[in-house]
Amino acid sequence: MRFTVKLFFPIFSCLLFPHLAVSQLNMVLQDSMDYNVGVNDVVGWAAPDGTEYALVGINTGVSIVDINEDTIQEVVFVPGADNLWRDINTYGHYAYVSSEAHIGLLIIDLQYLPDSVQTWVWKDSLPTSNGPRPFLKAHTLWTDEDGFLFLNGTNLNGGGVIICDIKTNPIDPIFLGYGPEVYAHDCFSRDSILYSAEIYQGNASIYDIHNPANVQLIGQVKTPFEFTHNI
Repeated sequence: MRFTVKLFFPIFSCLLFPHLAVSQLNMVLQDSMDYNVGVNDVVGWAAPDGTEYALVGINTGVSIVDINEDTIQEVVFVPGADNLWRDINTYGHYAYVSSEAHIGLLIIDLQYLPDSVQTWVWKDSLPTSNGPRPFLKAHTLWTDEDGFLFLNGTNLNGGGVIICDIKTNPIDPIFLGYGPEVYAHDCFSRDSILYSAEIYQGNASIYDIHNPANVQLIGQVKTPFEFTHNI
């Protein structure tokens, strides 16, 4: 709903006040790139030298695009299993890519751009009440500035949040704990507080994660239409 409102307002304003269109948008199209498959996510990453890239999740992998010139260009493509969903976030010079294709977590080392990248796949077995089971998929993910990785909508914990440490070893996440066994569609964290979009429960929930092995509920609120898509 938030996305729809943001799109609707400038379009509605431009229809009523066309002379304000340019100043309201305050942007100029630089260039565009067409893919012959669906695009499902994009995130920006800036190299230490200031070079900027778009990391584009598409159905068949991750397209890394140099956006520094007027004409943008793909410099690296990392193929993956064909899947409708990919979500991307970064920590340092690493990109973390989730998908629902049961292929684990893709980790991309971006420091060698624009020439090349290195990749790893993480699918460690994590503790469950039925013994260790491998992590295979996640609908979305989040990485924060403190070096924590959060996996949402996975094949484990009823789809509830999985918390990992990526500060110690960015290419081999360390399992720290589970959030509640409630399907999370999206999450955000800051200062050891986790905000979780529990889509099917209709809750925006807030948790204390100072101890990731013992996550504590602080509070929650129902969202309009009780369908908490993102947070």
